[in-house]
Amino acid sequence: MRVRALLLTLGIVVAAGGVARATDEDFARTGGFVGGGFVGALNETDFEDLTGDSLGFDLRGGYRFHRHFAVEGQLTYTHSIGGDFGVTDVNFETLTGTVNLKGYLLPGRVQPYGLVGIGGTSAHAEADVYGTTVAEDTTTAFTFRGGGGVDIYLTPRVHLYTEATYVLLTGDFHGDGMIPLVFGAQVRF
Repeated sequence: MRVRALLLTLGIVVAAGGVARATDEDFARTGGFVGGGFVGALNETDFEDLTGDSLGFDLRGGYRFHRHFAVEGQLTYTHSIGGDFGVTDVNFETLTGTVNLKGYLLPGRVQPYGLVGIGGTSAHAEADVYGTTVAEDTTTAFTFRGGGGVDIYLTPRVHLYTEATYVLLTGDFHGDGMIPLVFGAQVRF
C-alpha cells in the first residue's frame, strides 16, 4: 500500500512539473546549493510494528554541473514516533548519508527530478522498561537511495523542494528500508 502511494505521489509530481514551465529566467544554471528540511519517514524494516514511523530532518549540499544533472551529499536523521507500549518504550534512530546523482526533467521554475545514491546508514534501536534500558543495539548498513521529487523556484536563488525516496538497507536489515518524505528549502549560489 505504501509503495503504491509513493508511486502515485511521484506520478503527480512529474505530471505537475510538465504543466508549469518558466520562460523568463534560467532556473537551471550551474552552481552550488545548500538546503535542509523536515522528514516524515515510513518504516519498512522489521522494527516497523514495534517503533512505528519516524520524524526527522534532512540536510544537503551539492553542485549542479549541467542544466539537467547535479551531484549532492545528503544527510537524513530520523527518530521513531511510535513504540510506546505502556511500561515499555522502543526507540529506533537512523542517520543516513548518501552521495546522489540527480537528473532534472525540465529546466523551468518547476523542476521534477529523479535521483540515485549510495552511502551508509547507522541505525540504533533501544528498548526501555520503566525507564531502564533492557536491550540496545547499533549497526551500520551499506545504503542505496532511489526516488524523485520536485524543486519549485520562488526566485532564481531560492526554492522549495519535496521529495520521496526509498532507502534500501543491507546487512542486518536484509534489504528492508525506509521511505523518507521530505519538505524543505534550498539556496543556490
